[in-house]
Amino acid sequence: MNKMGKVTLLMTTAMLSGGLIMPTHVALASSDSNDSTLPVKSGTSYVQESENIETESISAESEPKDTTVFISNEQILNGLTAQGYNIHDIYSQKTLDELYAEDMMRSGSNWDHIKGNYRTVGMSSKVFNTKKNLSISVVAAIISSATGQPAATWMVKEMISHPTDIKRGVWIHYKRVTLHRNNGFAYKVWNITKWGYQ
Repeated sequence: MNKMGKVTLLMTTAMLSGGLIMPTHVALASSDSNDSTLPVKSGTSYVQESENIETESISAESEPKDTTVFISNEQILNGLTAQGYNIHDIYSQKTLDELYAEDMMRSGSNWDHIKGNYRTVGMSSKVFNTKKNLSISVVAAIISSATGQPAATWMVKEMISHPTDIKRGVWIHYKRVTLHRNNGFAYKVWNITKWGYQ
């Protein structure tokens, strides 16, 4: 990961079938959203690891064209809760740093190591918003729920640089998927062209 807005996230087949986030495809336009008022993020790639394949041939025609997915607040929060996050923490005044630190310590990292990470990646110290505004917790949960890993907090910090009240969820618009092979695995690359709140 670098600080220019690029991020690579891996999602295994097991995670895909594990009941985390299952986005619903929707039209980009909606009665309560306006493209011109939504925060836009360009140039981010998510990498999704698919099943192990040896000889399968994939043609360009099989790749999906421009697609928009919508992930509702309910899906996001359910996915976050399924990973062991306490739903009350989401609405508390705990900072993103504190929640990340707790997660890291559950994984065996010590406090000095965590503080070193803070200095390295410049993690956000903004607090989670209340129920009225879910911008931080929702965006963090999108990444975390989609990957099964703690949210990339530097990315969350960038995404919430212009906080917006999220009423229903988040939409992500991405272009066609290309496949790459590495050690027998196929990789689907989502070239995200823009995203926004709804």
